[in-house]
Amino acid sequence: MMTAAEKKKITDTYNRDGDSAVMWDGQGHSVAVYFTDVKSLVRQSEIRRNDMIKNNNVWSRNRYVLDNLYVAKLFRYVHFPLCKDSHWTLVVYDIEDGSWKHFNSMRTRSEIVDVHYMEAFSLVSVLDGLS
Repeated sequence: MMTAAEKKKITDTYNRDGDSAVMWDGQGHSVAVYFTDVKSLVRQSEIRRNDMIKNNNVWSRNRYVLDNLYVAKLFRYVHFPLCKDSHWTLVVYDIEDGSWKHFNSMRTRSEIVDVHYMEAFSLVSVLDGLS
C-alpha cells in the first residue's frame, strides 16, 4: 500500500538505524514509535517500554497511566488501541465533552456477547476510576 518512494525511505532508514529507527516522534513528550514497535504490532506482541500496562504492581501501573494521561490532556482526543482475540478496536476519549467512543470494524451478532465491547468497557471503567 506504500509508494516506491515510501518503501525506499523506510528501507534506507532501517538499513542505517536498524531496529532502533524512529518511525514517529512525539515531539518532546517522551513518546516515540520505533521500527521494532511496528514489527511487534504486526506480530501482535507488546511494544517495548510500553509493557507497564501489564505490570502487576497496581500503583506502578496507575502511575504510568496517569503520567501519560497528563500529557494527553494537551490534545482533544486520546486514543486507546485494544487487541482482543487477534482483533484490533479503538477506544477514543474526547477531552472537550468527556465522552468515550468505541470503534470496531467487526459487527457483532445480537445474540453473541461482544467481547471487544466488554474489553473496551473494562478499560473505560479502570480509567474513570483513576480520575
